[in-house]
Amino acid sequence: MRLLSVSVIGALACIFSSSAPACDVTGESVYFRSGYATGETFAKADQVYLENYVAGVLDAMMAAGLLGGTAECIDRAYPCIDGRSVVQQGAIVRKYLSDNPDKWNWSANVLVFNAVLSPCMRAE
Repeated sequence: MRLLSVSVIGALACIFSSSAPACDVTGESVYFRSGYATGETFAKADQVYLENYVAGVLDAMMAAGLLGGTAECIDRAYPCIDGRSVVQQGAIVRKYLSDNPDKWNWSANVLVFNAVLSPCMRAE
């Protein structure tokens, strides 16, 4: 269990909780559980591992309705991944890691969100 205070991941509260404000990406804190990997795992990983992990995280986010995520938030996140290949999503995450080595200790699932979904969802 972990509480992270980072405004760029506020939309996770929306995607995974039907009681959260509608797709709020300005939230100050959000509850989440750390995943199996960290940014350091990614930094050492080969491209195939990275791409498969990223695809798994994004697939799970799109299935968030199974855990109570709202259709509104899932639909808002979908354009961030639609039309991008797994290779492209992996490259986006790899660049985010390269640009943010101070975040390598973060859970990889949060890093994927920050790299792929957060910039797209904030732009709206």
